Parts: sequence; structure tokens; C-alpha cells
Amino acid sequence: MNWWKGLMRRDIAQWFKQIDLASSWHMLEALYLRRARALLDAEALGFYLYPHDRYPGDERLLASVVGLPPDFAQRYEEHGRAIDPVLATVLDSHQPASSDDVLGRVGWREHPLYRRVSGRFHLEHIATAPILGVEGVIGTINLGRTGVEDTFTTRDRFQLGVVATHISVALARLRPATTGGLGRFGLTPRQAETARLVATGLTNRAVAARLGVTEAAVKQSLKAVFQRMAVTNRVELAALLASSG
Repeated sequence: MNWWKGLMRRDIAQWFKQIDLASSWHMLEALYLRRARALLDAEALGFYLYPHDRYPGDERLLASVVGLPPDFAQRYEEHGRAIDPVLATVLDSHQPASSDDVLGRVGWREHPLYRRVSGRFHLEHIATAPILGVEGVIGTINLGRTGVEDTFTTRDRFQLGVVATHISVALARLRPATTGGLGRFGLTPRQAETARLVATGLTNRAVAARLGVTEAAVKQSLKAVFQRMAVTNRVELAALLASSG
């Protein structure tokens, strides 16, 4: 057992180093989603980043979920986010929380979030930790376990919090350069990336495929881009980008 714990410690240390050296938030997302399931012992993972000038509930920079059916994310957005007691605790405390410590097993299984969303996807336990920036909570990382007895312990929450801290620090290092010359328009990194891709002539569907989001998300980002850059169509957008260098 000791050799196994030693191996896990080395794996986690290497994982943290990769997170610390990540060159983009796409890489941070990939590193978390690729390794967290095994290293943090969870069947389901979530990675959310929010626009730097808004609070959770508005347009998201990035929302990725693995280990669950495709319809989970939409159902959670429609029926779960607004009543999520774990997320509410995290937003209020800026600390990791789980369904186990917020509600307890009985309270969790009786909660509307479990009955409407999590229980339908066999998520018996969920945990969330905040990604922090100077504005406060700018995103979250999430874990889900399907085993009835696989509760999230205090140590589990601590470990998730450490991961979130590494991601927060890496994002703080990356964020000054994420919007490039478009920062003067007040665009979020996702909006800036959407603008650049649209300006190359890509369709909304192609942009969505490139970014790994839905067409609806691209349309929402593009609407915000048009408003903030004071343009009315793609031609004007492309011309403004070209003149901005």
C-alpha cells in the first residue's frame, strides 16, 4: 500500500506541475478532465469558467462535463444550477463543498437537485471547488461519484481545493494575455476567440466544433461581440479586426 501511495503522490505532483506550466486555459481544461477522474477517484467531472466581468448564471466562457450522458449539462442548466446548494455554498464561502457536508445523505436525496437532475444520472455524491480570480469566483471544478457509500470526505474536499488553487494561479498567469488586442473592447477570452474565428469566415457550426461548444453558445457570444465592438455583421467585424492589427 505504501508504494501505491508513493506512486499516487508522484503522479499528483507531476499533474500539478503540468497545470502550473499550462500555456492556455484549453490546456488547463484538458489536464483536469484527463487526469482528475483517476487521481481524485470520481466517475464524473465538470470544469466551468465564467466571464471575467460577470457572476455565475450569465454567459459562460467554458463548460465541459465528462463521464455523464450528453443531456446532463442541459438538464443541469435548466433545472439544477439555480437550486444547487453546493454551488451556493461555494459561491458564498469561496471554499470547496460537497453534498455530503452541506446536506448530509438524507437531505441530499430529498433535495430537488437530486430528484430532478443528479439522481436521474446516478450521481449519489457531488463536490465543487471554486476557481478564484481578483473578481471572486470565476469558475468551478466539479466531481461526481455514483457509489452510494463513496462519500466525499474532508480530505477529498481538501484535495479538490488544492487542485482548484493550482488552476486559479495558472489562470491568473494566463489571463492578461488571453484577449490579446481585443481586450480594449472589454471582450472575455471566449468572446475574443469567437470573434477571431468568425472573422476568418467560419460558420457558427464550424466555430462551435472548434471550441467544443454548442451553436447556441457561439450565437450568444457573437451577439455580445457585436454589441461591445459596435458592429452589426461579420463583414464589419472582420474589417475592424483587420484595422486593429
